[in-house]
Amino acid sequence: MNRPVRRSQAISPFGIGALVDFPGPVSLVHAGLDAWPFTEGNPDHGEFRIDDERRLSKRLNVEFFVQPPDFRQPERGQDAAQTNLNLKLPFLRFPLWHISVKAARTALRNYYPESAIDPAALAEAANKHILIDVLLGDRKIQAFLSQKIKVSTDKKLSGEMVVAAIRSHCPDWGIDPLAILPALSEKLEGKRGDTDHGANTCQDTLIESDYRREEYRIFCRDMQEGYPKTNLLIRSSDLKNYGELARSSFDRISLLHKLRETRAFVGFSRIFPDELTQEEQWKLITREKKRWLPAVIVRGEGIFLKFREDKLNLWLDKHGAFHNERLSTINANMGKMRERRNQEPKVGTPKYILIHTLAHLLVNQLVYQCGYGSASLRERIYAADGENPMSGVLIYTAPGDSEGTMGGLVRMGQPGYFEEILAKAIEKARWCSSDPVCIESKGQGPDNCNLGACHSCTLLPETSCEEQNRLLDRGVVVGTLEKPDVGYFSV
Repeated sequence: MNRPVRRSQAISPFGIGALVDFPGPVSLVHAGLDAWPFTEGNPDHGEFRIDDERRLSKRLNVEFFVQPPDFRQPERGQDAAQTNLNLKLPFLRFPLWHISVKAARTALRNYYPESAIDPAALAEAANKHILIDVLLGDRKIQAFLSQKIKVSTDKKLSGEMVVAAIRSHCPDWGIDPLAILPALSEKLEGKRGDTDHGANTCQDTLIESDYRREEYRIFCRDMQEGYPKTNLLIRSSDLKNYGELARSSFDRISLLHKLRETRAFVGFSRIFPDELTQEEQWKLITREKKRWLPAVIVRGEGIFLKFREDKLNLWLDKHGAFHNERLSTINANMGKMRERRNQEPKVGTPKYILIHTLAHLLVNQLVYQCGYGSASLRERIYAADGENPMSGVLIYTAPGDSEGTMGGLVRMGQPGYFEEILAKAIEKARWCSSDPVCIESKGQGPDNCNLGACHSCTLLPETSCEEQNRLLDRGVVVGTLEKPDVGYFSV
């Protein structure tokens, strides 16, 4: 069965463990690394290796990365010595069984012709009972129940815990909790400490901060890296060449003419993103741990904006208390959401939400004015306080095709163009088509984690946003209706 999948799609969104719906209808699941058409000792497969990502390799504890092979079909007249022909990524048909409504109707007609049961209801009930085994082997439910057992007084699994697990993970399943309670209790025996990953989570957070700080320092200067193929080329114009609005708001505007991004696939989870250890992630994608992980190289361009620390500090000293109180509602909602997902708490400071919201406004304006696809641009936020503060954002092209390498984004960051983009983005932020409902909201968007931000003014495709469209508020950018002077860009 031949079904086309682009190389970049084999990492995301159709990475290992992901379901892909093809016309037919046919649904396939991406198989593990053991079935990948790559052999370390085969010299012909060396072209798929990525050996020059030492920083990322060290972070993920591997030696190198492997790109998904591109499919090459031999054609008449081509060189007979061409290598790596007919290499295909492994996909399996899933599910292998399913009781359809037609089968249920046939069974009722043949065996119970007097029955008044709806065939659709019968098929749904049969599938639910078959999926009990899937429920018992679900890692997410194991992690959820283990955490419940850990915090309970008697350290035992109860029917209420199973009901909560089904309600959280499988709300549409009609499974009797008492029927699966013994099996779940036996399966969880001796595994109550598996989900205590607090130390790993803290370590990952520190590593992420260090990596972003290193990138931040690089983007704050002109440089060129990579030969003979340039991986990073940063050039900037003197701020004196920009308009007053840009000069008064930013300390540096870097134009990334060339930018290389390596996206690696490390594992997957169905419900919660941070519930598995590194070893558990390896078990989901391969039988034996390998020296490599799948990855793809994406080349593009970008604009990096560094905010003026003096203006930021002056704005925070004057209006920081007001915004902290105003943002307390969405920070509380964000905390509840991350607690449900077994993640460490995260607080959105006025500075972070300012940088994040402005990035969304600029991306929306660039998409409108330059003709980019709605998901073709991404953001990367650099915000931190302390002795070495970070206050910047990188907006760069995300697709793995020619759309991100045509120079259009860099041109929009040059003097004479960027001022118009910035001014129009801020002007549109002053009034949303859903105002005053939007700007006066006490919580909207995903998990009620936004204030003055909706689809009409601020939100982006979730793949373009680091926080999946959370922690956004136009009030920190242009002020509120009651206090229009509290925004960073208030006139």
